Amino acid sequence: MIRHTTWKPDTCTCEIVLAWDDSIPSPDHTLEHIDHKCQIHSTSSDKDVLEKVFEENRRKNKAFTELQKDIPALTPEFYDWSFDDKRNLIIKLHGPDFETKDKIRDTLNSHFGPKVKLD
Repeated sequence: MIRHTTWKPDTCTCEIVLAWDDSIPSPDHTLEHIDHKCQIHSTSSDKDVLEKVFEENRRKNKAFTELQKDIPALTPEFYDWSFDDKRNLIIKLHGPDFETKDKIRDTLNSHFGPKVKLD
């Protein structure tokens, strides 16, 4: 059976309706339509919105996962993030010392390059 779900990512205010077949194990989700485009993505095509939002969301989640490898005790309350006007991910950590932050910068740079920055 084809199902629909509305995804409201935490990286912007877009609302994306995805379709998927629940009779298929690990189904691919396909774009049904966009209910709302945020101001940042408003001029993009629906397909581009989906690609951009997926990429931004994956990058944010992967950055947190990579940081937990360096700081196993890292929990979401010590991790703030935002995007700048060029959609670079800006991370602010509460607690780590200067030396640890330098190591984290190196880790982020090796995985993401300039698309992720530690504040």
